Amino acid sequence: MTNWFTYEFQAKHFMFRDCPQSRFYTTQWCDNVWAMLAIKAFFLLYWFAWFIVSVVSSNSEYWIFLTNWGVIVLVIYFLTSFAVVTHGVATREAWQTPVSRTSAVNTVSRSETVPVVLESEKLRWFHIFIWMFQTVALDGAFIITILYWTLLSPNASAVSVNTHAINTVLMLLDLFLNNIPIRILHFIHTAIFAAIYSIFSVILYATGYNVAIYPVLNWETSPGLSAGLCVGLTLVGSFVVHCLMFGLYHFRWWIARKTVLKEERGATNVTLAMEADNPAFEKP
Repeated sequence: MTNWFTYEFQAKHFMFRDCPQSRFYTTQWCDNVWAMLAIKAFFLLYWFAWFIVSVVSSNSEYWIFLTNWGVIVLVIYFLTSFAVVTHGVATREAWQTPVSRTSAVNTVSRSETVPVVLESEKLRWFHIFIWMFQTVALDGAFIITILYWTLLSPNASAVSVNTHAINTVLMLLDLFLNNIPIRILHFIHTAIFAAIYSIFSVILYATGYNVAIYPVLNWETSPGLSAGLCVGLTLVGSFVVHCLMFGLYHFRWWIARKTVLKEERGATNVTLAMEADNPAFEKP
């Protein structure tokens, strides 16, 4: 069995490597790019509509709340991922060629395959952009949902439910429907996002604009609690949540291997290429 720990904790996986472009255009469950386009269109239209509603119904301090930062991150992710899949539809003749599919993997041994991404399949800047934003949007949505329902005084308004619960539901659906891998070392992007917001809250306090964005984030009366919350969320919370998402990603792969990939195994080179960058599983 391949040592997934050794594989995942390679320095190169801080970056965006070992993934062909095709995985940004298709779902885990089929190679139909039109299906992925429809999924992304639904997510974008639904979330953008609620983004407008949340802005219209908010006060002038919309921009200071972590929830709303999360809402905007999801808007950016759904918008750019829809644009990238649209690009995939327009260029599908290039990335669906049998030659590139066949050459996408190099068999090292019976139990291990390592992806060899061709020059024409290497990721462009917009693939990297949505890969990073998927990580931040997914982890961030889960963190915001947990913080809201455990540390604050939640209400059941439609806007609140959408921005503090449905956000996580949509990102989990996106996780299970898309075909982008989760790299455990990418937790660093969520940690950076948390650190930026923490510094932002300190700046608001230092300038006297707002000393308590939330009751649990009050730099004037509870600086120790606020600092502990920010440091804990940045250094520990982001990693723990990302590990959970990494586990769900592997659960997605496990389901696929028992269903659609099992049916296709040995029949096409596409299946081999899809499995190649996930050597955490023992090959049958």
